[in-house]
Amino acid sequence: QKPVVINDILSVEDHLPNPILPDTQAELAVPLLYGGALLGVLDIQDEYMDSFGDLELQIKQTLANQISTAIQNARQFELTQTRLQEVLALNAIADFVREITDVELMIESVLTIPKMYPNPSNGMLHSDAAGAIIQLFDVRGASVFEGRCPEQQPLDLTHLPSGMYTVVCTRSKAIH
Repeated sequence: QKPVVINDILSVEDHLPNPILPDTQAELAVPLLYGGALLGVLDIQDEYMDSFGDLELQIKQTLANQISTAIQNARQFELTQTRLQEVLALNAIADFVREITDVELMIESVLTIPKMYPNPSNGMLHSDAAGAIIQLFDVRGASVFEGRCPEQQPLDLTHLPSGMYTVVCTRSKAIH
């Protein structure tokens, strides 16, 4: 997990030339590390021998460190966005349940505990709750679909964009 500098690729027997870059004479490979984990490699090739000295290596190491931090920040941002979508969807469900004033009706109405589902790639939702009312909420908590679950066939949701949805299945005749 240390940088590799080859200032003359012809001097290295096991060097694998890149057919897209046939004029390569020197190569520098700097690992992209974050917290000891290898995220990737910054590979730089040059058409001139002896292109990579100490200063060049320091500059590329600094660049690799910044790239590693950016990758980790992007991963953390994505994780945070996923958690936010889950919280927003759960809030939408809580609002839905809060609107039902009769506790027995609420218990009778909700067949399953709401869960988060990504829109399946084929856009079809399979359920064994034929005749039940299906309601989908987007990540902001807005209702994007409401309808009855068809008998023994999937519910076609291909008109919805890809994303995370909360699915609520009820058997009451009306959604309050």
